[in-house]
Amino acid sequence: MCGISGVFSKENLEITKDIISKVNNVAKHRGPDAENYFFKNNFAFGHRRLSIIDLSSVSDQPFNMFGCTIVYNGEIFNYIEIRQELLGKGYQFQTESDTEVVLASYKEWGVECVDKFNGMWAFCIYDESQGKFFCSRDRFGIKPFYFIDNPQYFAFGSEVKQLLTLLPEHKANKKVLAEFIVGNEDYHEETFFENIFKLLPGYNLEFDLSEKSIKKWKYYEVKRIEVPKDFDGCLKKYRTLFESSIELRLRSDVKVGTCLSGGLDSSAIASLASAQYFKQTNQKFLSIHAKSFEKETDESYYANLVAENAGLDMFTVEPDKFSFSDVLEKVIQIQGEPFGGPSIVMQYFVFEEAAKQKITVMLDGQGGDETLIGYDSYFNMYLSTIPIVRSLIKYFNPSRKSLFRVNLKFAFFLRKFNGIIKRKLHKKRFSFLNESYFNRIDHTLIFDEALKHCKNDFLFQKFEMEHGIQKLLRYEDRNSMYHGIESRLPFLDHRLVEYSLSLPLAFKLKDNETKHILREMMVGNVPDEVIYRKDKKGFEAPSSFWNQYISESSRNISDSKILKDMIVGDMPKNKALEWRLANIAAWEKAFNVII
Repeated sequence: MCGISGVFSKENLEITKDIISKVNNVAKHRGPDAENYFFKNNFAFGHRRLSIIDLSSVSDQPFNMFGCTIVYNGEIFNYIEIRQELLGKGYQFQTESDTEVVLASYKEWGVECVDKFNGMWAFCIYDESQGKFFCSRDRFGIKPFYFIDNPQYFAFGSEVKQLLTLLPEHKANKKVLAEFIVGNEDYHEETFFENIFKLLPGYNLEFDLSEKSIKKWKYYEVKRIEVPKDFDGCLKKYRTLFESSIELRLRSDVKVGTCLSGGLDSSAIASLASAQYFKQTNQKFLSIHAKSFEKETDESYYANLVAENAGLDMFTVEPDKFSFSDVLEKVIQIQGEPFGGPSIVMQYFVFEEAAKQKITVMLDGQGGDETLIGYDSYFNMYLSTIPIVRSLIKYFNPSRKSLFRVNLKFAFFLRKFNGIIKRKLHKKRFSFLNESYFNRIDHTLIFDEALKHCKNDFLFQKFEMEHGIQKLLRYEDRNSMYHGIESRLPFLDHRLVEYSLSLPLAFKLKDNETKHILREMMVGNVPDEVIYRKDKKGFEAPSSFWNQYISESSRNISDSKILKDMIVGDMPKNKALEWRLANIAAWEKAFNVII
C-alpha cells in the first residue's frame, strides 16, 4: 500500500523534482517508510512507500526491471503462487516483494497480466520499448487512480488532492455536485473537481508517449459461474472460498488486525481470521471497535460477545460529540471530496486507534452487503423481478425532470406499496436546485440502465457492485491510508464475489432473512445473538452529531458561493440533505473551490 504519482509534460518541458515532489508529498501519509523518484526526459514518477511485504529497501519504488519502471499501490495477495509459476518459466527474482512479481507478470503476459492477479491495485508501468505507460486499476476499485489529461499534462496520483497542485484553479464540477445532492455519486469517471478524472474499476489505460494520447478499456466484468445445485454443496464451497480469501489477506510482514463493528460481516471475518492467525502465530488477533455514546447506535454488546467467543484482543475507542467536532474538518481534508454522512467520521476513529496500536494492516467487511443481499432495501429490489411489478415500474418510469436517487436500492424503496407507486416523482421535489445544475443529470438514462439490470438477482447485484460500492471504497481508502494503514477486504476477493452473485437467490434471501448462507456458515463460530440480529448499524455515528454539525455549519452554508449558485428556492427539511449541503460548503472552504 503506497502513494503513487506521475507527471508527463506534453509540451516537452522538464519535470523537475520540485514539480513531482509537490504532487508526491501531498500523499506522504500514504507512504511514511520511503520517498523516491524516477526522471526521464519530460516525465517523472514519484512514490511514497508503506512497507508491508519485504520490508527491505531493495523493494522500494519506482522499481526498474525488464526495461520497465513501475509505481504501484496495493497488494497482489496471490503473488507467491504467481511467482512460482514464473520461476517455472525461467524468471529469476531479486526481491521477495509482490512489486517485482507484477513487473515480471507484465513482461510475461503483457496487459493480460491483470487477469492473473487476486488483489487490489493501482499502478503505472513505463514500458520503454513500447513508448507507453500502462496503467491499471483493480476489478472493484479498492485502490484509487486519478488522472489529468489536458494540453499541458498527462498526470496521475493516488488522491485527487495530489493533482490539485498542477491546476491553476480548483473548479467545482456542477454535474457531480448535483448528483451528490440527489444522493447519487461515483457512477462515472468524473470527480467533484473539473478536469480531474478517475480510472474506473476494472479498467486499463494506456498513454502513448509519442502520440500523447490515451485509450481506456474494460478488462473485467463480473460473470455468472456454475455453482452446486444443493444448499450444503454451496455452503461448503462458500466456506472454502471465504477462508481462502482471509488466508491470502493475512499475508504480511507487519502486524495485522481487523475492524469489528458487532455486525455479521465484521464478526465473520474477525472470528475466522482469529482462528487462522492464532494457528500461524500462536498469538491473539487484534480487533478495533468504535463504541457510540448513544444507546440506540451502540453495538459494543455484540462486539464484546464476538471478541470473547473468538479469543480476540479487542481495543475500543469511544469518541464523544466534542471529538467528532474536533476532527470533522480534518476528515474533510483527508477525503478530498464531499461525503454523505457522519459514519465516515466514526470510521476515522477506528483507524486512528489501529494506528495507536501499531497495526499496519486491517481487515474490514466492505462488500458483504452487496454480495449477499444484505441491505433491507434489497427486498424491494426483489419485488421488481416479479413481472407485474416490472410492468408497473415501467408505467411509472420517472421523466427526465424527476427527482430520485438513481440507484436501485433507493429507486425501489420509493416504489414500495404504500401509495408512493401511484404518483410520479416530479421535479418539484428538487425545485430548490438551479436548472444549470439539475439539467446536467440524465435521470432517465440511468433509470433505464438500472431497470435493465433488474431482470434477476444476479444482474441487480452486479449493478450494485459496479456502481453502489464505489463511494464506500473511497471513504475507506482515505481514512485508512491517512493513518498509514492498509485496509484489506475479504468479501471483495473476485472469486468470492462471482460465486456469491451466482448463488440461487433462496440461498441468500430466505424467510425474511438476508445473507442466509453466511449466517448458516457462521453457526458455531459466531454467537447466535450476532448471527440472527436484525438491527444492522455498522460503525454508525451518534444521531445527535448530525444535528450538532448541521447547526454549527450554518455560517459556512450562508457564506458558500457554490450553494448560493446552486440553491434557488426553499429546501425541504431533510437531515441527510442538510448534511450534504454543509459538507459541500466545508469542502469548498477547505480546498478553495470556485464555481
